[in-house]
Amino acid sequence: MLRPLLPPRAFPMRLQRNLVAPGYVGQRLVPHAGGKRGVGNHGHDFKLMQVYFKPYPTCRWNHAALDGVQEILKARGWAANDVAAVDIGVASPILDKRLDERVCFNMVDAQFSMPYAVALVLHGEVPGPQWYDAPILEAPHIHETMRKVTIRPDPDMERLYRENQTIGAIVTVTDHLGTVERVRVEHAQGSAARPMSNAELELKYRRLAATVLDEPTAGEALGRIWNLERVERVIDITRLVIGAKNGTDAGV
Repeated sequence: MLRPLLPPRAFPMRLQRNLVAPGYVGQRLVPHAGGKRGVGNHGHDFKLMQVYFKPYPTCRWNHAALDGVQEILKARGWAANDVAAVDIGVASPILDKRLDERVCFNMVDAQFSMPYAVALVLHGEVPGPQWYDAPILEAPHIHETMRKVTIRPDPDMERLYRENQTIGAIVTVTDHLGTVERVRVEHAQGSAARPMSNAELELKYRRLAATVLDEPTAGEALGRIWNLERVERVIDITRLVIGAKNGTDAGV
């Protein structure tokens, strides 16, 4: 919603590049120039349920590749030690924005690195904020596995991006015996075209909530959130999760 209201220079440099990149805001309500998409159906054309829920704590452009790796690992029963190489075909914006970068000096570098995210999936790391804690971010075995990952341009994924503004991936995994498995992922899990189920969303919530809330509080908050239309005062949920019970609205 900020895209039509503010010029790109109002944002940090990385976001400036993203905001002017063709297709990056493919799900925006208002097109770059002209058109009636943003104003023609107010009150009728709702986009709220077309949001993207991220199953992985990494740039969403990495997600189709991660889905492909997960699918192959599950089908073959492979783990990181079984894998000799991972080849991922992508659209050119992945390479233009250097999401193929293997050098991760900090959390931000790692969040945008496809090889880093693939290495974590290969090692079975459960998605969550711990992906960027020092013991994982600096782990030698993770960086060794990143060297197995090759990102390259693929004409089919380029066409998919140009025609549909969709970032997909063609993932090829080879084991040490020379066995090759390949999958094509056009829509990442969590996208409007392939939404996460309520059970998957709840699992993500509970994993994240467990880092800051005890189980009873997390469960009570979840029940209220699932029934938000029946909650008279949203501030009561806020008080619940921060432990401010029977207080006033001040400071909340």
